[in-house]
Amino acid sequence: MPCAFKFPNGDTCNRPPMRKSRFCFGHDPKKKQQRLAIAKRTASLRYHASTDLHQQAQDLSDQISATEAGQDKPLETLRNLRARIDFVLEEIERLTHG
Repeated sequence: MPCAFKFPNGDTCNRPPMRKSRFCFGHDPKKKQQRLAIAKRTASLRYHASTDLHQQAQDLSDQISATEAGQDKPLETLRNLRARIDFVLEEIERLTHG
């Protein structure tokens, strides 16, 4: 039997209900505070991760500019860029696939 929640258009939620409840976790009125707490934690993690990724991208851009201006050694810059790009890709993977 699916979740007892009804959408405004009359459709029902197709998720299975939790034990001892007629509703799934997403629609159980008793779980509202728990859902809000999870949403806040998730939003905070995403914000900090996106801020860090933005800073990483800015640092990469600055390093490329310094190399183009002759202030950094090209091979050292390439190694640093590769390590940072790998880090950014790992963070994106972690954020998108948990």
